Amino acid sequence: IREAILKLEFYGLLKTAPQSGSYVSGFSLKILDSIFTDIIKFNKEDFGSLIEARYYLEINSAKLAATRRTETDIAEMQEALADYDAKANTGQPVVQDDMLFHIKIASATKNTVIESMLLIIIPDLIKIIVDKNICHAKRCIDSMREHHKILDAIVNKDANGAGIAMAEHLQQMMDNRMSL
Repeated sequence: IREAILKLEFYGLLKTAPQSGSYVSGFSLKILDSIFTDIIKFNKEDFGSLIEARYYLEINSAKLAATRRTETDIAEMQEALADYDAKANTGQPVVQDDMLFHIKIASATKNTVIESMLLIIIPDLIKIIVDKNICHAKRCIDSMREHHKILDAIVNKDANGAGIAMAEHLQQMMDNRMSL
């Protein structure tokens, strides 16, 4: 709660007075709504930028995860991937499991800013993937193979290989980002 209050103070949304507590600043509800809308919502033209940001963020995330991952991180990535595989093999929706695997990679970087940045864009990524039916049956099976290649490189501490594998995994979406 303390961290949230500090962030809201940083953005000027809260004021804190010693021994008086915290209170909402003088912004009107209309201004607050606009601030949150600008922070959270992407418009259609931003989708290409969102995909591009994800591409470069996740390539570097995979590289960093390969150099910093722990045995616990590996176990968590393996568990997330096993859940993805089980659902993909039975034709169940896997978008959230896919994103969880990517979050586990970001977590393995030991960089909370990278992890937070990915968490911020994930809701919009899920919406795009679901709305555009990007993760159809064949793509989900291809992703399974690609995920294992990424994980193998991370397990083997192969930063370059992890980055290349992640780039290959995200390339189709990157190539089609302007049409999404």
